[in-house]
Amino acid sequence: MAFSAISLTDATLTTIAAAKTGYKVRLYSYLVKGDASTTVSWSSNSTVLGAVIVGAAGDGATAPPTPHGPVERVAWLETAVGEALKIQQSGTVNVKGHCEYEYVPAVN
Repeated sequence: MAFSAISLTDATLTTIAAAKTGYKVRLYSYLVKGDASTTVSWSSNSTVLGAVIVGAAGDGATAPPTPHGPVERVAWLETAVGEALKIQQSGTVNVKGHCEYEYVPAVN
């Protein structure tokens, strides 16, 4: 399991977990909070996987830690094999937060 701080100030696509050959990245939880309204998107490289709206100043969005399924932990989303997990906001406000993710080997 790995954890990463989130710090965004503009609409730049920012890498949270670097790409690893033969692995995908699973996102298990996150919290983002902005200084003003903006939309935060999670991506597998440049393919958007999901987005959340952060409302007025001080508002945030969260995806709590996911439970374990019968065999493995359930993820909120996952990247394609060999692609990085990235985050981007639609505006130019300060967005802070953190997330929990894991590299998972691709199954053939």
